[in-house]
Amino acid sequence: MSRSITQPASPRGKSGMLRMCGVALYGDYYIADLAQLLDVDRKTLRGWLSEKRPIPSRVWPVIYFRLAKHAQNCESLRVKLTDLIQT
Repeated sequence: MSRSITQPASPRGKSGMLRMCGVALYGDYYIADLAQLLDVDRKTLRGWLSEKRPIPSRVWPVIYFRLAKHAQNCESLRVKLTDLIQT
């Protein structure tokens, strides 16, 4: 069974969750944008993803609130599309 690159496997620990959040927020090429959101360089982010460095706890609230905002934006677009479909 194959899977799309945009549908990562179940998270493998914290690094897997970080990867899934990055893809959910920014798509397949998420590294630069996620690093910017977290105010770290790409090398640091890659260290977290490869489990060579521990992911600091400060990362999770930042991602949580960005995902919440992303969900609000998606819901707003969904409502607008519903209006277009019904006309």
